[in-house]
Amino acid sequence: MFSSYSYVSFSLGSSLVVLIAFFILQWLHIPAGNLVDWLIGIASFWWLLAIVTIPWNIYFEAEAVKAEAASREKNILLDPNQLKYIRKVSHWALVAALALHLLSALGLYYLASSGSVQWAMSVPLPLCC
Repeated sequence: MFSSYSYVSFSLGSSLVVLIAFFILQWLHIPAGNLVDWLIGIASFWWLLAIVTIPWNIYFEAEAVKAEAASREKNILLDPNQLKYIRKVSHWALVAALALHLLSALGLYYLASSGSVQWAMSVPLPLCC
């Protein structure tokens, strides 16, 4: 399993590689959009990485603890209050993960379908078809 440091180092490394690629393309005079577009892409990558990893890791860790506590072979004694807490954490982590996925998908769909990104970037929208 990955530690949180490996996710952070992977994200920082990927972001740095993307920025270096942008600056190389600019230096070679290859049209690659502007820096703000690339920075928004990096921020979106960080957001999606966070909503995918954090709630799901909490959920799966809580499920693993529940499964381990239910295992009769290991003779693990667990306080009923702790098991109740684990079930609550597992439930709310699942709710949070699904809600964040749904909200992100709806938000990105809205931005893509309405052209709000172009408006926010002060790019004039075409007046005709």
